[in-house]
Amino acid sequence: MGRFCSRFGGEGSGSHCERAVDLFKGREYSFHVEVSERNSSGTGWHASIIDEFSGNESEIGALFGKATLVCAAKECQVASCSQKSSVGNRSAR
Repeated sequence: MGRFCSRFGGEGSGSHCERAVDLFKGREYSFHVEVSERNSSGTGWHASIIDEFSGNESEIGALFGKATLVCAAKECQVASCSQKSSVGNRSAR
């Protein structure tokens, strides 16, 4: 599990990653969610955000489990296992 990730429980259980990242008005950012590894016990996922102006990449997190990534709008949730996925460019507003 990545350093910006933790487990949760209560009304369900699982893991999530979150990190504050400074976004600058007028710049474009790419959000990347990728399969980092896959074996018989599950799949590893890695998420990052790239500032397209500076080229700086900030890690959002890394998780491993039996799951797939489901993305809608600006949020992605792990639901069950599939393939590499990438969320397109977004501009800071």
